[in-house]
Amino acid sequence: MKFQPGNPKPPGSGRKKGTPNKATEFSAKFIMEFLTKYKESGLMESDFEGLDPKDRLALAEKFANYIVPKRQAVQAEVESTNKHSIEETLLKLAGEDS
Repeated sequence: MKFQPGNPKPPGSGRKKGTPNKATEFSAKFIMEFLTKYKESGLMESDFEGLDPKDRLALAEKFANYIVPKRQAVQAEVESTNKHSIEETLLKLAGEDS
């Protein structure tokens, strides 16, 4: 049965979970091979060393974004139903009721 626009997709249609996109897989493989050849030729390191220090740092920062995840600020609000101070609670837990 041919798919008709407006109808729901048949179950089980489309790419199965975990199957990589062929274009993405090809691009990643191409870039990896290109960079491997570039590094093995020795040109990558000499080109890097030929950069101004400012440009070297900028490039290193860009590469770091792919290795070390950026941290995000986390905000939390905590409410307590405890009517006692921390000191009173600790004394009670230690068995030293006042």
